Amino acid sequence: MGTDRPRVFLFDIDGTLLHGGGLSVESYCSAFTHIFGEPYSIRAVDCSGRTDPWIVRAVLRHYGLTEFAEDGSILEEIFRHFLTAMRAMVDAGYQAEVLPGVREALDFLGSTPGVTRALLTGNLKEGARLKLQAAELLQYFGEESFALGAFGSDHHERERLAAIALDRLRHALGDSLQARDVWIVGDSIHDISCARAAGFRVLAVASGSTPRAELADKNPDILIDALDVGIFRRILHM
Repeated sequence: MGTDRPRVFLFDIDGTLLHGGGLSVESYCSAFTHIFGEPYSIRAVDCSGRTDPWIVRAVLRHYGLTEFAEDGSILEEIFRHFLTAMRAMVDAGYQAEVLPGVREALDFLGSTPGVTRALLTGNLKEGARLKLQAAELLQYFGEESFALGAFGSDHHERERLAAIALDRLRHALGDSLQARDVWIVGDSIHDISCARAAGFRVLAVASGSTPRAELADKNPDILIDALDVGIFRRILHM
C-alpha cells in the first residue's frame, strides 16, 4: 500500500515510543553533581512534553539557582556532562522499555511507499539517539530521520520545533508538502500545541504520564491508548 501524496510522521520519544526509566534522571543528577555538588533531580518539575533546555532552566530555578538558568556556558556544560553520563549508561548495557505496538507500527510505516518517519522531540539530538539506542529502536530512525526532524537542541520552546521541522521537511521533500500531511505522534499536551502551531495534525497517545482526559481536552485529531498498525492504516486512507 502506498499513499497518493507524501505523508510524514514526526515521533516524540519519551512516553510515545519508549519509557527511559532512570536514564535521564540519573544522567542529569550526575551532571548537576559534577557542576554544583548536588544531585538535583529533574523530577522536581513537570518534564512531560518539555525540551531538555526548558527542563534544565526550570530545575535551576526550582533549586534557587536562577542566575544560572540563562547562562549559556553553564547550560552547555550541564548538557555535556549529561550526555557523557547517559552515553556511559547505554554503553554499559542500560535498556529502555519499548512501548506496546511501537515496533510493529514503525515496521509498517517503513515498508509503506510515500511515508517518511522522523523525530520531533524535546530531547537533545544526541540524547534522542542514545535513548533510541537503549531501546534498540535506532534502526528505525536513520540519519535522514535525524536531519528532517527537530529537537530540544534546536529551541527550548516545544511549540517552536514544528516550524523548524516543516522547513527541513520542505527543503528535503519539496515545497509542495502540505502541513496537513504532517502528523505529530506524541503523548503530551505540548505535542498537541506544537502540532497546532504549524498546522500539523496530531495523533495523541495516552501511553505517557498525561491522563487521557487531559489529552482529550486539547482536541487532538485522533486519541488512542497505544500505537498499532491499524491506526496508521486509517490515517493513510484519510
